[in-house]
Amino acid sequence: MRCPPSATIKLWLLLPVLFFGILNSAAGERAPESPASTTTYDGHWWLLLTSEEQTGFVNGDADCYVFELGKKFRNSQSAPDVAQLVSNFYRDSTEARSASVYAAIRIVDSLPPLRQPAPGGEQWKERHWYFDGDWWRQGTPADRLGFVEGFLACLGAGKKDVRATFSQSPAQYVALINRWYALNQETGDVDPKREDAKIAGVLFKFRDRRDATPAQSPAARATDTAFLPAGPFLFEPGAIQPTYMDAFDSRPTVRSPDGKAQVTVAGPAESLKAWVTVQLLGQYVEGLQYQVWPIERSVDVLWNPDSQVFALTDNRYANLSYVFVCGTNFRMGESSPGLGLPITDLTPPVRKVFESQMHKFYAPHPYETRLLYAKALRWIRNDRLLVGVSAMIAGPSASANRGIKEWNFAYLVDVPSKKVVGELNEAQLLSQYGIGVAK
Repeated sequence: MRCPPSATIKLWLLLPVLFFGILNSAAGERAPESPASTTTYDGHWWLLLTSEEQTGFVNGDADCYVFELGKKFRNSQSAPDVAQLVSNFYRDSTEARSASVYAAIRIVDSLPPLRQPAPGGEQWKERHWYFDGDWWRQGTPADRLGFVEGFLACLGAGKKDVRATFSQSPAQYVALINRWYALNQETGDVDPKREDAKIAGVLFKFRDRRDATPAQSPAARATDTAFLPAGPFLFEPGAIQPTYMDAFDSRPTVRSPDGKAQVTVAGPAESLKAWVTVQLLGQYVEGLQYQVWPIERSVDVLWNPDSQVFALTDNRYANLSYVFVCGTNFRMGESSPGLGLPITDLTPPVRKVFESQMHKFYAPHPYETRLLYAKALRWIRNDRLLVGVSAMIAGPSASANRGIKEWNFAYLVDVPSKKVVGELNEAQLLSQYGIGVAK
C-alpha cells in the first residue's frame, strides 16, 4: 500500500465480543469465496500472499465493510498492522487456517493493536476515504489485486441488499479498472479527468448486468459497458481501424468500401436484443437488411478491402472477446430476396497458438489465464487478417515466473484456412504496422 505514512484506517466495532464469538458471527455472514472461482480466501491462501497483496486486501475489506456494509470497527490501525495480526493469527494455529480472511480480520480487531496510532494523522471524512484513482496509480499490481480481492470478499459476506453480482475473477476486474483509469503502468499516470473517481464506484460499473432495474435508461447502461475494450491496441491518427458499436446508444453506420452495403446496429437498446445488421444498398435490393450477430455489450467492425466480408470483434465478456469473419454472399431466393452470411470463428486457432507460447514459457508448471482479449486489427490482404491478443496470465507460486503478467501479441491469420501464418511481438507490431500497445 502506498499512502501517507501517517494515514490510518479508523476501525470501530458495533459491540465488543469474544474471540470465537466474532468467528461464529462472521461465519454466519457467509464466509466468502472468490466471486468467479473456487479460490477460498482462508488462512492457507493468505499465508502464500506477498505483504503488498495482504495490505491491499485489508484496505479493500475496510472500504467495503464501512461504506457498503455500513458497519464499524473497534481499533484504529494501519493496513500493514492489521495484515500482520491476521498473519500471526493463522501462524499461531493450524486449525484457524480454515477460517476466512474476512472472519480473521473481525477477530484481530477485537485484540489489542500492535501500536497506538500516531497523533495528528491525516483524516478522510469523504465516502470511500482516499481510495481513488490517485491511490490506484501509486499502488503496485499486488496492492490493486489485493484491494479488489478484499472488497469483493467483504461484499460477498454482506447482506443481500448490499451485494451485487461479480462473476469475474479479481484479476479481471483489476484489468478493467486499469483500463477505465487509462493507467500507464510504466509512468503511473492515469486520466486526470478520472483520477478523483473512487475505486469502488469504478468496480461497480463492471458488475453483472442481471441486477439492472427496468427503469434504468439505455444511456445509463451504455455508460457502464461502453469502456469494455478488447485489448489495449493503439492506432496512428488517420489509419484504418475498427469501428466501435454497442447494444445501447453507440450505433454508427459503417459502409463497405464499394458502397453496396453497410453495417450498423438495429433493434431494442438492450443486451442480446440488439443485433449487428447488414443493410444492402444495391439497385435491386435497396433496403434489404439481415441480422448477423446479437450484441451482449459491444463490438468492433472492420470491412475487408474487397467488401465481401467484414471482421467482427465481439467484446462479449469482461475477460474474453472473440474475432469472427462475417461473409456477405448475396443471393436471390426462389420466392424472395435472401442473404447468406457465413460466419467464421478465428478465435480458436489464435488462442491455440498463444497457449502454445504460454506452455513453453511457464513449463513445467501450470498457469492460469485470467483474461484473454482477441481483436481484429487490420486486413493485410483480402484473405489475411491481423488479430491482436492481450492476455493476463497468473504464474504459479512454485515457478520462477510466478505472479501476474500481461502479454500482448499479434497474429496474422489466413482466413480461408483458419491458420496462423505469422506472429508479431509488440515491437514488430509497431514497426511493421504502426499499431502500438498502451502501457
